[in-house]
Amino acid sequence: MDLEKSKLRENTVHGDAMFPLNVYMNQQIADGRDLHCHWHEEVEFIYIEAGEAIFNIDMETIKAKKGECILINSESIHSGYSIDKKKCYYQAVVFNLNFLSGELYDVCQSKFIDPLLKKLYKFPMLLTNSSNNNKIIDEIKQVIDFYNKKNYGSEILIKASLLRIIGLIANNGELKGEIKSPKNYKIELIKKALSYIQLNYSEKIYIENLAEEINMNTYYFCRFFKAITGKTPVEYINHFRIEQAVRILKNEDRKVSDVALDVGFENLSYFIKKFKEYKGYTPAKFKSLDR
Repeated sequence: MDLEKSKLRENTVHGDAMFPLNVYMNQQIADGRDLHCHWHEEVEFIYIEAGEAIFNIDMETIKAKKGECILINSESIHSGYSIDKKKCYYQAVVFNLNFLSGELYDVCQSKFIDPLLKKLYKFPMLLTNSSNNNKIIDEIKQVIDFYNKKNYGSEILIKASLLRIIGLIANNGELKGEIKSPKNYKIELIKKALSYIQLNYSEKIYIENLAEEINMNTYYFCRFFKAITGKTPVEYINHFRIEQAVRILKNEDRKVSDVALDVGFENLSYFIKKFKEYKGYTPAKFKSLDR
């Protein structure tokens, strides 16, 4: 993995070294809670609990509704948006594929786990409701259930379900070989731009500098950026900064004005306006609710 991609990697730790898996419950897309454009090394399974949403995964647009699952492959750049501002609720299983590797190199490792780790195989992006897919969706729901109950033995049941999910997908002929295309090049370019934002969000960011990072003129860059991320560069920068502010407000007892400056907002009023636009509360109100 090159340096630019490693800098862009999502910082969240999903699980721990002994059990690199986490389940995120009651996640919401709508009212400023869109799934912002990002990527991570882990695989992610998203089960739509209610409503529907549009997902953009490696420049592919996919609509998912209640009862369906989105499968996001390792290092796939992705985002999600609500439809007509209606709320979509989902649960996400995020895990490191190495969790399924075994000490003994066997046929399962050779034929399925290794090709997935090496990105020779990819999961299908969408599981709609069908007789074959419903078995897989049920296993994903089982993983969520085992994780939440945390009974003795839940870890091995989760691991067994994940292996069964891969087996069922393979049995359906849905493990896809990776096909290189011009899209791969565009995705790498957008990752460089997002990396620049992640590294410099606390400072003033000029669109011209972002465009220079990937050798584009400013006009074409803005069109290119929105086509992939669904947001203008300014919208994305503001959203990213607000997410960093949320993290600080949740974990630190800081003045709102100081947080605004730390995440790159020079104007406090503008920060409060954007925070409320994305989160539904002012920063002070959000801080009081969270703490």
